[in-house]
Amino acid sequence: MQPTLAAFLKRSAGTAASAGSATSTAVAVTTTRSVTTLSSPSKRKKGAKEEESMGTEVVVVAESETQKKIKLAVEDEEAGESLSLVSTEGTKTSLAGAKVDSQAAVVESTSSSASTAAVAVQQLTWADKEIERVSDPKWRSILEKEAQKSRSLFMFLHRLPENKILPPKANVFEAFKLCPFDQVRVVILGQDPYHGPNQAHGLAFSVRREVQVPPSLRNIFKEASNDLGAKNGKHGNLEAWGKQGVLLLNALLTVEPGTPMAHKGRGWEKFTDNCIAALSKEKKNIVFMLWGKPAQEKGKIVDRSKHFVITSSHPSPLGASQTAEPFLGSKCFSRCNDYLKKNGLGEINWDVI
Repeated sequence: MQPTLAAFLKRSAGTAASAGSATSTAVAVTTTRSVTTLSSPSKRKKGAKEEESMGTEVVVVAESETQKKIKLAVEDEEAGESLSLVSTEGTKTSLAGAKVDSQAAVVESTSSSASTAAVAVQQLTWADKEIERVSDPKWRSILEKEAQKSRSLFMFLHRLPENKILPPKANVFEAFKLCPFDQVRVVILGQDPYHGPNQAHGLAFSVRREVQVPPSLRNIFKEASNDLGAKNGKHGNLEAWGKQGVLLLNALLTVEPGTPMAHKGRGWEKFTDNCIAALSKEKKNIVFMLWGKPAQEKGKIVDRSKHFVITSSHPSPLGASQTAEPFLGSKCFSRCNDYLKKNGLGEINWDVI
């Protein structure tokens, strides 16, 4: 039986095909409009075709010296478009009549003007698509790089029913959408998204306007008010902070409804570590607010010779005051603004109105 594209992707998802893979065999791609098949040349009968309607996409990642990222888009049958190879420069090369050699991991078009690249084929998940919607090119580049290292995480999320993931898929990377890399002045680290109904929307400690302000956020507002006279409390949506360069980042970007820390150990920890490491390495004079031991452990990767780190207990009612380094009374907001002002970066308006 000829292997279909879906079967090939199932074998290939989450792995990088490499030259010298002894068990792989050459396969050919044929396209009829957007109906796509994979078939083994050794088993394919002359003139015979097996067709399968596909409504999915896959990512093809270059392993050549240029390390270009390439997308192999398998269009929906209704779209009536042919298979194409799309480079990061936006140029398209038709793959009609192209061949895929999975042993050498090569996609080669029959077109004389087409380029050849060593590739690994993997399924494009909804999380990959959401990363493409991050408008800031620097963050998008970083996130795409981390996505290639996180295939097991992304496939795990891809297989979950939509009602088993918080925040909604469109909000998972909201912190990066709201706060461009070059504009980050402050980083506030949380643990994982709120797991209650309609709370999480992709920003650490923040909730949607129509939702009651959670206890930890009430203490955050209390400290901002006592420290700087900040106006707040009517709602818990912190988008106003994000738009000023405050990256509100959770260590885990997803959670299961009603089950806190459900996605711990799935891969988000390393993913967000590397995002923080990129900020620490490439920027200077960022204020990192590390509230509680988990945030402080994660913050060990921050270069303190270049950045200002403020630590305290977590703002939750259990630890906001009864600790050696209490959150309440820490004056973290005024200390943050003093540092930013000293370094010519402008103060944050901590009002939430």
